[in-house]
Amino acid sequence: MNKEISGVNGMTSYVVNGGEIVNSGYDFALTLNPIRKENLRWYVSTSFTHTNNEVNSLPGADQFERMNFLNGTAVVKGKSVSSFYSYKFTGLDSKGLPMFDDMEDEKEESLWKVKI
Repeated sequence: MNKEISGVNGMTSYVVNGGEIVNSGYDFALTLNPIRKENLRWYVSTSFTHTNNEVNSLPGADQFERMNFLNGTAVVKGKSVSSFYSYKFTGLDSKGLPMFDDMEDEKEESLWKVKI
């Protein structure tokens, strides 16, 4: 994960190996040979893979801002790494364009700030 540091060092962040992640998943593969002749063999193959990861612990207490959730840099315990979040969809305006709740009125109880 990226750890933000003071720009005095010439960089604003560096990569650290911190926290604990649990990875799980499965693979499924199937190969069939429906046609077997002297001069022709036809194979049909398919595969399916599902993977999941979950953050179990973090290296320290960090507080993330709204933009960290929107750009996928927030690491939240119990969620997948690189999860993206979005504003709540509130419907379409009179022109048919989407509207979103930006939660500006809820600064004290903002769901976008998570103290870990």
